[in-house]
Amino acid sequence: MSLVGRERSNDILAALMKNPTIVRSVGVLLMASLLLLGCVPKKKFEAKSKENEACFKALESDNARKKQLAKATAELQAKLAELSKALDESAGKSSEALEKLQKELSAKADEMQKLQAEKQELVAKKEELEKKSATYDSLVSSLQKEINEGKIKITEGKNRLSVELIDKVLFDSGSTTIKPEGEAALRKVAGVLRSINDKQIQVEGHTDGIAIAGALLETFPTNWELSVSRATKVVRFLEDAGVPPGNLGASGFSKFRPVATNETDEGKRLNRRIEIVLTPKTSS
Repeated sequence: MSLVGRERSNDILAALMKNPTIVRSVGVLLMASLLLLGCVPKKKFEAKSKENEACFKALESDNARKKQLAKATAELQAKLAELSKALDESAGKSSEALEKLQKELSAKADEMQKLQAEKQELVAKKEELEKKSATYDSLVSSLQKEINEGKIKITEGKNRLSVELIDKVLFDSGSTTIKPEGEAALRKVAGVLRSINDKQIQVEGHTDGIAIAGALLETFPTNWELSVSRATKVVRFLEDAGVPPGNLGASGFSKFRPVATNETDEGKRLNRRIEIVLTPKTSS
């Protein structure tokens, strides 16, 4: 036999030997042949046959266990893949939930910051109103007699407090000299204003609609000059009474900001006035 034929026969024989059934059959045939030939005693044959049978059963059992283990391994791998997928999905959901929670917390923080700013603003406004009301109360308390007599009017509005003095309290007709009655009233006003440093105090002069005539024309060509001059005189008096001059200002508006009609004597009387206006200082 050639070398190639011999190798091929060996390969076929090795393949056949891997099959338990074939091996078992060959073993039985071989044992039977030996028995027939008289080479092996019957008892030894039977013992060998039983031993051979046990080996084959063990081999079959081992193969069955291998199949079971292979099946169990495949099932475990499938479960592992399923758990891994579930874990990835859970991690993704957790990441989304965490990101959503972070956004909500950030929004709440912004809202809290906004509310805090609004609260601080409200507190500042409350303090401002309390200060303004305290000033209002002090002025009303100091000037109650003049208020009751209709000579002085005090009003309080948004960011504005006004002390209005009719001209007859302060000046004679066509004059810029403050009367003793007016000085007494202004001293009371100054007693309150001299301790206020966070307000601008503007003194405004106003006249009625009657044009300047006669000898007054030489001093006051128009109501502009008269209104400005009277406001300036009041500012000078308040400064001398201790009100900080940096808080003071003077302006005249002539007849152009009336509070009543100039067609009646009462209206003209109301329009001839000095207003001391308190407003918040503007930051420079």
